[in-house]
Amino acid sequence: MRKSYSIVLGLFLLLLGCNDDFTNDQSIDNELIINYIAQNNIEAYHYSDGLYYNTITNEIQSNNYPNPTSTIEVKYTGYLIDGTVIDSSNNKFISVSLTECIEGWQLGIPLLTENSKGMLFIPSNLAYGEFATNSIPPHSVIIYEIELKGFHN
Repeated sequence: MRKSYSIVLGLFLLLLGCNDDFTNDQSIDNELIINYIAQNNIEAYHYSDGLYYNTITNEIQSNNYPNPTSTIEVKYTGYLIDGTVIDSSNNKFISVSLTECIEGWQLGIPLLTENSKGMLFIPSNLAYGEFATNSIPPHSVIIYEIELKGFHN
């Protein structure tokens, strides 16, 4: 019986320690994003879970917003906070379902209207977290410049 309590206590402490790392990562990411926004004189807004965004242009005034399950037609470039380009649609519009995208896009794209351009400043917990993928190191803040042409709900 004591052995099972030890295992439960050990798991609890492990999870508690992981939670501190997660909180620390969020604090670091938030500081990186705020510094980047300030250094580049960008007017950005805090949205949720550390996500920041701005709307650069809204070429056609619209009140049509996609939802987190929309299929969007988008042109984008993604880069790390140091400017390293990590992903791009190669200046072409592509069609993708938001349900197949990182959480930062699922939260951020619905803040843009059709025919608008904007930037998403995505903390690592809303991107790839502790996992490295291709040219993206673990715990990376990612910035996306996005042009949302349209969408289908």
